[in-house]
Order: sequence, then structure tokens, then C-alpha cells
Amino acid sequence: QETLPSAPPTIPSLATTGTPLPPTPPVAPRGPLVAPTEKIEGHLRVGFDVLAGYTFQMAKEDAGVAQAGEPAVAAKAFGQTPEIVRKLDGQKVLLTGFLLPMKMEGPLATEFLLVANSMLCCYGVVPDMNQWVVVKMTKGGVKPQQDTPVQFFGTLRVQPRFDAGALSAIYHLDAERPRVAK
Repeated sequence: QETLPSAPPTIPSLATTGTPLPPTPPVAPRGPLVAPTEKIEGHLRVGFDVLAGYTFQMAKEDAGVAQAGEPAVAAKAFGQTPEIVRKLDGQKVLLTGFLLPMKMEGPLATEFLLVANSMLCCYGVVPDMNQWVVVKMTKGGVKPQQDTPVQFFGTLRVQPRFDAGALSAIYHLDAERPRVAK
């Protein structure tokens, strides 16, 4: 029985899961993506219906940079991301999701994954790369909460990033502050 790695950089890196992935299909929207327009406290409310509202797949061999190099892998990842999502890069946003701690400072999580639902990652289901956001608190941290959605205000980055020679994430949030979702 395969166990998931516990080190934060390898949780859900496609190049390190050891699971063969199907070839990358053309981008297939799950439904019409609609640009978010609602603002809360000066931040655009962005949901996983937009961030994960399209098919994102990359074959294991395509996620590693050893042969193709970071620019080629980044271009392939970025090419799958719809323009409506790419335009969110650098925007002040409010995201809602479930917290999966990656780095703790005392009792507070300072870096974590934000996922669309509590069944992703925590129970062995590795989500597609567009179904999580890597969050880094710019000040302090947050108390990890299980099974409770949390909202975070911050600046969204839609940029492929690499860790240990593999594509590790496409979404990042520099989080300013949290609040419990209502």
C-alpha cells in the first residue's frame, strides 16, 4: 500500500506521486468560465469554480524539468490556463477553502495549501494542480482548522512554480489576513 509523502513540497507534486498520469488532453472547460466581479472589502471574490473550472492535466514526465527545463514546463502549464484565470494574476482577491498546513510556527500555520473541499489531499485524493492554492501568510499565521472553510484576503499569483526539479503549483496567494467563512 502506497503512503503519501509528508514533506510539504512533495504533496501533490505530479512528478513525485509515482502514479502514471494520462497524456495531457486539450483544455476542456467544465462549463463557461465567468470572470469574477463581486468585491468584498476591496478584494475580488474568486472561487474554485473559476480556478478549477477547467481541465488541467500534465503527464508525470512533462512535469519534471530535468529534460525540458523550467521555461518549457512553465509554458505547457501556462498554456492550459484560460485567459480569464491568467488575468487574475496580481489581483487582490478573497479566496475560500479548506486549510492543509505545510509550515507551522508554534500553533500557527504560516504556509499551507488551500483546497476546494476537505476531501482533497487529506484523504489520499491527489487533486489536479488547479484545485489548490499555495498560501503564505505575509504576517503571522492562522490556527489550523479542520472541516471548516476559511477565507483569506491577499494577492493572487497565477504563475507556475517549481520545487525539487518539478512543477509544484500554479496558484499562490500572499495572504494578508484570514476570516472564518460565513
